[in-house]
Amino acid sequence: MFLIPTELNLNINQVHESNSIGTVIGIFSADANAGVCTYALVPGQGGEDNGAFIVAGNTLKAATVFDYETKNNYAIRVRVTNEIGEYLEKTLHHPGHRCI
Repeated sequence: MFLIPTELNLNINQVHESNSIGTVIGIFSADANAGVCTYALVPGQGGEDNGAFIVAGNTLKAATVFDYETKNNYAIRVRVTNEIGEYLEKTLHHPGHRCI
């Protein structure tokens, strides 16, 4: 029996400005008791930067080239859904970084 997801995590890589579109930002994970899960960006409070990202499987990728001077903090709203349609939504924040 699968449980409603109660955890949604994003293992984030550092994102530097002038990145390539499609750069992997991080990997999503949910609590193991939720079973196999899918991930999606969803509209709602905290999802104002969803358009700057894409989700492919459990991977969050850049959909734009980031520019630290223009914007240096991003918020996305993510839904994790288990095999029977139960879900959890969470807003995640991520600071951008200057190129090193």
